[in-house]
Amino acid sequence: MTEAPESVTIVSFVGAFFNILRFAIDIVTIAAKTEDKKEKELLDGSVGSKTSPPASNVASKGKYSSSNKNVKITGLSLLKGKEKAESEALVVNNESNKMSEINRTDTNRIDEEGGSRLSTQEGRNPGEKMLSFASSVFQLALFAFLVTMTVLVATRNSSSNHSIFDTIYNAIPLGASTVGAFFGFWMSLRDYKRGRFSFAQRLCFVLSTTITMLGCIVIVASPPETSNGSTVIDYVVMSCMILYWLLAVLESKIFPYPIEQSKEESTKKAHLGRALLLILKPYFWPDA
Repeated sequence: MTEAPESVTIVSFVGAFFNILRFAIDIVTIAAKTEDKKEKELLDGSVGSKTSPPASNVASKGKYSSSNKNVKITGLSLLKGKEKAESEALVVNNESNKMSEINRTDTNRIDEEGGSRLSTQEGRNPGEKMLSFASSVFQLALFAFLVTMTVLVATRNSSSNHSIFDTIYNAIPLGASTVGAFFGFWMSLRDYKRGRFSFAQRLCFVLSTTITMLGCIVIVASPPETSNGSTVIDYVVMSCMILYWLLAVLESKIFPYPIEQSKEESTKKAHLGRALLLILKPYFWPDA
């Protein structure tokens, strides 16, 4: 039984971290979308409430004041006041309706799950639909395989199978890879249509799979001198990591980028920047 080098363990944790970071970015993006939607609804309500008082109130008020001055001009004043109030109310209502319609149109263009992509599941081509399904199935199978191997390797003993007992890629890096695969699978379900598959999402996905794959290839290709060499399990795990990396690259190449509205682009980038700083602060600025 050989323990994996410390460098391999660190690399596996770094690879898992980028998939966790990808999940955190998605949560912040959805929260920002929800907040923007609430602000639009509040704006609609405030614009709709800014209307003039009813024409009947204005007319009665004009009638009461004119009766104290001159009875002869009461009818004329009342007619003018009523016409003026009605025209002002009509103008305000028209402006309010226009603003409400614009805001409703902008709100409806945003995907309700927080994504900014305008196309729907029916609007995607068959290749994208097939890739989404195949990706979810593969990541689920990968997660189940890694969980099984982690348990078997962690509980191995001298009576265990040779391939399991002498595995170089042992329980700790296997466990870290399992965590990364779990968050990757979860993200594939949360964003099944890839409506939020932005540049940051692609970057984290590819970095996570690349780092994990390279760490596994190095330890399997050049096992420690104290070990009995790489086993069948090590090669199977390495093959799975290579396939996972190919899947990440394939998704990044095939799926189109989300379509973002120009008015909200700067706001989204600001939310994303603050989110990254909050996530990375404990690691780089623990005393800040």
